[in-house]
Amino acid sequence: MSQEQANAILEPAATRVRDPVSGRSLWLAGMVENAALDDQSLRFTLRSTRGHRPADVARLKEALVRNIRGLGYQGEVICDTAVGGPAAAAEPQHDHGHSHGHGHGHSEAPRKKDPVAGMSGPGMQAHGGPIDKKP
Repeated sequence: MSQEQANAILEPAATRVRDPVSGRSLWLAGMVENAALDDQSLRFTLRSTRGHRPADVARLKEALVRNIRGLGYQGEVICDTAVGGPAAAAEPQHDHGHSHGHGHGHSEAPRKKDPVAGMSGPGMQAHGGPIDKKP
């Protein structure tokens, strides 16, 4: 079946689990990848970083599967784990040759598209709301 159907199950479950390293939900942190749904199973990869301890990964996986079940999915849940950043993390290497001496070329690093527009980035708290600064 489709990745969209798998994401429709995974997104609400993964937004309820907080990553202890980034402080964001697993969904917004981009830790849930390669979602696939067939007639009898939901399969996905939980990608951690080197900052995650094995116990963290086990707790995150358990909480995510528990939330998937809590949202009513009854099929088999297959959660693969992987360590390291996604392939997109290696992109800044193709930035050479673009420096024109004005210093602006390096500040425009490619960004991963926000799963929920405007809910992350500079000026946003971990939960997605704006940071309130006191004068």
